[in-house]
Amino acid sequence: MRLPIYRVATGFIARGISAAFAAGLAAAVLLSISASFADIDFLFLFLMAGVGYDIEEVVAANRGAA
Repeated sequence: MRLPIYRVATGFIARGISAAFAAGLAAAVLLSISASFADIDFLFLFLMAGVGYDIEEVVAANRGAA
């Protein structure tokens, strides 16, 4: 059984990386602001891990076979 080979243009890769970076940065800013109002310093680590996982799932779901 062969694994599928994906052929993705460089523009799509760059768009996915920049979208993931922008979403991660926006989530970090929003969670930092909300963490400053509530005392959730340790919980912030787990919230960011969850947001990172969610962003990865969205970016990975938009892949398709060539």
